[in-house]
Amino acid sequence: MQWAPSFYLGFGYWMASSKQLYSNNLSKFDLATDPVASGHLITSVFTSEGWGAPAWPLLLAFIVVTTINIFGDFLMT
Repeated sequence: MQWAPSFYLGFGYWMASSKQLYSNNLSKFDLATDPVASGHLITSVFTSEGWGAPAWPLLLAFIVVTTINIFGDFLMT
């Protein structure tokens, strides 16, 4: 249960930063099995696009909570 908030915030950020969830752009496909190129990559965290609203508070909270989970015992001594 210690890591549950980190997973929640991490996946929440990933969903909130996905433009496919917020857009209404439907693409036409030739086949139903054609792959969808979303452009939603982990490298977007290191660009200004990854720190856009509404996702940045979740990313910041993820960093803080994960740091506390990793270094909490060291910080309490």
